[in-house]
Amino acid sequence: MPCDDVDFCRVCRCEGTPSQPLFYPCLCTGSIKYVHQECLVQWLQYSKRQTCELCSHRFTFKPVYAPHTPSVVPLGVLFFGLLTALRNVVIRFVHFLAVIISWLFVVPLTVCRIYRCFFSGSLASLLSLPLDILSTERVIQDCIQGFLIVLIALAAFLGYVWLREQLTIGGEPDWLTEGEGTADEEGQGEGTVPNLVAVAAAAAPVDNETDNNQPQENPAQVAAEVAPAPPEQPANHQAVAPAVPQAGNNEGEFDAGAGAPDAGPPLTLERIFGLDGTMTFLEHVLWIIVLNVFFILIFASFPFFTGRAVLTVLGIKTAILTPPIEGILFSFVGYVAMAALLMILHYLFKALAMPRSASYYAGLFYIYIKVSIIAFVELGIFTAFCGLWIDACSLGMFNSSVTQRVRAFNYAPLVFTFIHWTMGLMYLFYVSSVFLIIRDVIRPGVLWFLPDFTDPEYKPIQEMISVPVTAYIQRLVVNCSLTGITVILSLWLPTLITQKLFPGFLPFQMSIAYDSPVDYSVEIILLQIVMPFILDGQIKVFLSVMLRKWCVAASWILGLRSYLLGDVAFAPGDDIVMPDGRRIPAASTAPPNEEGASPETEPESEPFTPPTGNAGFAPYSRPRFFALRIIGLLSLLVVSLVAVSLGVLVIPVALGRHLLKSFGLNQTPHHDALTLLFGVCSLVGWVKVILCLPMVIQTLRNAWHIIVDRVSNLTRWEGWRWLLEWSVALGYWLRGNSFTPRWARREALAVMLPPLTHSASNASATDEMHRQRMLRDLLMTLTVPLRLTLLSLVLVVLLPACLGLLINLVIFIPAWVKPEKSLAIGFSENWIFGVMHLKVWMLILLVGPRWRVRDRLEEIHDEVLHNWPAVRALRILRFSAPIFVAIGLSISFPFLLAHYLGPALHVDPEVAFRYVYPFIFGLIVFGGLIYLQTRQCINLYEQIKDAEYLIGRRLVNYGDTSDGKSSVEIGTQTESAPSTECTVLATRH
Repeated sequence: MPCDDVDFCRVCRCEGTPSQPLFYPCLCTGSIKYVHQECLVQWLQYSKRQTCELCSHRFTFKPVYAPHTPSVVPLGVLFFGLLTALRNVVIRFVHFLAVIISWLFVVPLTVCRIYRCFFSGSLASLLSLPLDILSTERVIQDCIQGFLIVLIALAAFLGYVWLREQLTIGGEPDWLTEGEGTADEEGQGEGTVPNLVAVAAAAAPVDNETDNNQPQENPAQVAAEVAPAPPEQPANHQAVAPAVPQAGNNEGEFDAGAGAPDAGPPLTLERIFGLDGTMTFLEHVLWIIVLNVFFILIFASFPFFTGRAVLTVLGIKTAILTPPIEGILFSFVGYVAMAALLMILHYLFKALAMPRSASYYAGLFYIYIKVSIIAFVELGIFTAFCGLWIDACSLGMFNSSVTQRVRAFNYAPLVFTFIHWTMGLMYLFYVSSVFLIIRDVIRPGVLWFLPDFTDPEYKPIQEMISVPVTAYIQRLVVNCSLTGITVILSLWLPTLITQKLFPGFLPFQMSIAYDSPVDYSVEIILLQIVMPFILDGQIKVFLSVMLRKWCVAASWILGLRSYLLGDVAFAPGDDIVMPDGRRIPAASTAPPNEEGASPETEPESEPFTPPTGNAGFAPYSRPRFFALRIIGLLSLLVVSLVAVSLGVLVIPVALGRHLLKSFGLNQTPHHDALTLLFGVCSLVGWVKVILCLPMVIQTLRNAWHIIVDRVSNLTRWEGWRWLLEWSVALGYWLRGNSFTPRWARREALAVMLPPLTHSASNASATDEMHRQRMLRDLLMTLTVPLRLTLLSLVLVVLLPACLGLLINLVIFIPAWVKPEKSLAIGFSENWIFGVMHLKVWMLILLVGPRWRVRDRLEEIHDEVLHNWPAVRALRILRFSAPIFVAIGLSISFPFLLAHYLGPALHVDPEVAFRYVYPFIFGLIVFGGLIYLQTRQCINLYEQIKDAEYLIGRRLVNYGDTSDGKSSVEIGTQTESAPSTECTVLATRH
């Protein structure tokens, strides 16, 4: 038989035998068609796959039972299997219940009670600690508080590890590492390392004698190549030579340890939390409690009592503060005192010539506390200060007073602080975004006093480690001053001007005395739609353009174009400021020309540009009276900031109030968040119209000439043919294809072919082609807003409203609206509710597993992102059609059912309409549960049958449908439990 006709396994390349036959389990053909079952099982175990790597066909196996297997499992075997399964379920339930109780109740409750005992400061609470731990009072509150304490301790530990890594990567400060390489303190240093390498190389033949025929190198050559020892230090060889046998002993111990039996399974999260079924998590629970006790004792209670003692000694009274704020103040002062003490000890140990480890660890602990204090000040105190200052400067805007804010602080201090901290965080985020836009516009080096967050060399943790505390205090003062001045100019001063110029305009009404459907949760719209819209790319481009125009105008007024923008060439005689601070005349900074002549010999009318210096600074020309010009620039900046803030404060709200009044919604008082939303949307629309107006006017003029010309030609065949071609092309484009009329293709062919004759009508033909192109551009320009409007109405208005209506009808209306009340369905609240749920569900679907709905959402996102604004509306609507069909059927089918079956069952139509949605939803959920339970019972029956009678599984050839049902089920089972693949596929003997 020829060799080409022999079938062999794709894995082991062997032929099939009666004991090991070949199978063809997938779509592959040729030399990779056949495979042994044992080879395939080993490959599946190694690759962790269930499908073929080439054709992606799923391998299936059919069960092989013993010859005496009955068709139906006997009741005794089935009952014993049910008892075994029930026992396993009970054991697993008890185990997971113990895990949940240990981690969610025992650990946080114990930690919270110990924390409260330490901070009580009395001996009686310490003696009664065991009874307090077992107490059942305030269990839920203490568990939540203890869980927060555990999370803070875990975050502190991870921060310590990360900070240690930063010290290793970026290096330690110079004041901490000075004297590290001296041999007098430690007996070894950097100078002894080469000698140690040389001695180890010289002693290598002694160790290699015991090696088994390993190749040896010349030790002298190795020592000379790696680290040659200086000839004037021969004593060091004798000093470190005895360490070589010790290294050999350590290596032997390492080898012995490597051959020791395995210490245990790897420590995974399942094993730590007890999800693997073992009881080792109890040891981890005990360790967590002990470590949290040490954390509370060292890092919480000790700084707290230290800070309280320091404030008591200094005579500072803190009785006016609430207990939570007082505790934070005591802990902060305690950490500052500990940092100062550690720094004093560091220099004291160094002055007393104590061992280097004492001063080193004192300085290292000082760095840890210093970084923690700076991070707390910048992320906590400074952010909360920004929020409080914004609230203080906007009191007149909302007709509030300081007394009301103090009353709110005394009522809920932590909530009050958290709200203002969030306000400050949002303020810093948006201000940082604006400064990033400003950096892209102005000359590099103007904002030298502010950090550049986009700079890859910017490392805030390394700065916290190396920069002195005094420099950070100066930076904090500068940041607080800039923030205070900016908030005053952008909030307080415009509010004061508005109150003087428009007496009845303020205060803003942000809360209403009644529940209005129009004003329902309008703040959610601002947070979910308006605030993300501010960070949109088009808004950033618009701000960049406006900032550049302002900079050009300011530089033209003050003569600071080179300083502010740096986009002009220098002229001879200009005073150029270089990156190092030197002032150089412009003539001395220019490079010589190609002939080697000096730039001074060139004419004065030719400007030149000096070297740009580093990336963070660009040289600029310093004009006369530079200080006065800078003062004028700052004054102009202040006036512009106040004017812009006044416009943002007044114009959108006034326009929104006018629009609401025009629409007939003249209720009093208005919810000014809604008026702000209306005003911003209308302003954005008008700005877009104004920006597109010149192009539209020019396009309309060209289109008018074309239309007049074509109308005059309608009496001839050419005009009607032109109209027919454009109609066909427009219909072809609406189907989702490219917009290319036939005359466009003829034009492309005419461009490729040379003209046959040189007639006098070429100029008119060119003008005609230009007008036709302009008409096509006009149609494209006019259809873009139509398509965007269609998509906005369908996806932004209709889809959220339908989704919100469905959720309200299914869940909230039956639960909230009483039967005796009439049902009123409004559009605005359903739309707001649908927007929130739509964003949540889209996030869940995009983060979840890959399936058809997620693929459709990603295709819609790619279409909008890549083709904006010329998106293909029909394609997007085709992708989103299944969602509309599902939501539409879910709304319409119960309504029709209640409308037609309600009178037949003698049920009030309104009652039937109100409760038919939750009834059908409950039926669907109940049917799903019945289906799942049926599948579970079938799987349990098969597991009992397999445990009693299964002897193995056999691979199924592709196309074999004799046992297709069982093979498909086995394939599904192996996919759902890949960890037991070896047990499922192996044959039992």
